Amino acid sequence: MTEQLRTNIRKDRIKRSIIMAFAYVGVLTGAGLASGQELIQYFVGFGVPGLIAVTVTGLLHVAFGYILLSMSSYFLASEHSEVLEQMTHPIVVKLLDIALTITCFVIGFVMIAGAGSNLNQQFALPNWVGAVICAALIIIVSQFDFDKVSAVIGSLTPLIVFFIVLATIYTIFWGDVDLQASAELAKTQTKAINNVALSSLNYFAMCMMTGVSMAFVLGGEEFNNKVSKTAGIFGGFIVGIITTVATFTLYANLPVIISSDLPMQAVITNIHPVLGMLMSLVIYGMIFNTGISLYYALARRISGDDKKKFNLTLVILVVIGFGLSFVGFKKLVGIMYPIIGYMGILLILVIAIGWIKNKSKIEKEAEIRNRIYDLTFAKKDPGQDFSKKDSKELERLKDQAMAEDEDFKENVGSEIDDHIDNINE
Repeated sequence: MTEQLRTNIRKDRIKRSIIMAFAYVGVLTGAGLASGQELIQYFVGFGVPGLIAVTVTGLLHVAFGYILLSMSSYFLASEHSEVLEQMTHPIVVKLLDIALTITCFVIGFVMIAGAGSNLNQQFALPNWVGAVICAALIIIVSQFDFDKVSAVIGSLTPLIVFFIVLATIYTIFWGDVDLQASAELAKTQTKAINNVALSSLNYFAMCMMTGVSMAFVLGGEEFNNKVSKTAGIFGGFIVGIITTVATFTLYANLPVIISSDLPMQAVITNIHPVLGMLMSLVIYGMIFNTGISLYYALARRISGDDKKKFNLTLVILVVIGFGLSFVGFKKLVGIMYPIIGYMGILLILVIAIGWIKNKSKIEKEAEIRNRIYDLTFAKKDPGQDFSKKDSKELERLKDQAMAEDEDFKENVGSEIDDHIDNINE
């Protein structure tokens, strides 16, 4: 294999890792931090101990981003039960499957409610207007193929990172910060959970419950474990950093945002109204990202590969979710997120134990697939000398691979064809 081909393969892997990482961030940020309301209730209300706790949560995001996408790629999962069945007892799988199904639906309509609050806060539109637009977009965009859905989910990630960094820089250098006032106001905030350590764990578990179904779908679409591992680390790092930075920024600005449903939006609006309007649209997009990822994963879980059933299921779920969204975003966050977080603690235990048990097999499988990828790439590239020895090695490695032989051959072949086309372009 020539050095130029190796460079092209490396670039292709990096590109796919970045796309997957941004999609992963898009899945988690809508429910976990885009509005800021979640961070107020889970961390800011504890003051300085809450700031320490959110930093620990950020580290957990890095570790579990790596684990989630690696495991789903290893199992080539099309939905969450395909991974969970390999890790724990069938009864536990059933309980988690029910919990994840409920989570997808519940957080889905919380996101629709958040979309309504978003446009109401920024443009004084009735809540139902933003909710209708979000519900319609979820139904429309879900009709695209999976790669396009993933691209849509990840497209706004750089913008939310930019705005949170902007808010932080402004707060540090030009903000009218009174940390003593923030500390006093923090004591008055309604907390999702009254113990800071449990609040941190519950928040992280809630994020996993909202993101794991789509994360397994994302990772399962990628047979190359090196790509999924890189995406998991990078995506988890971004989520961890912006969660931590956003919490510190909200704490510093607490006197300004004390009564806001979407406090991060209020911080940006305080910098400049035009930026506030733009931030409103970005937050709306992130809320939509989480909404579509949850409803997409849930509809796929229910319907399997039946496209007509998928479309009908998704429409029914979104319409019901729209109706339930009228309870109100802030109230829904305070009620539903802690409940889902408690269910999620079992999930993260199962995932952690499953990773420990399967780690050596996943690493061995990753080496096999990386070599299969390189050999298949060389075989399909007309400019390469693919010897009989290479051919025998390729067939032997395919036999050793964990995936079922025929499906794996077909998947590798079609994926490599796409990658060669992309590189040639």
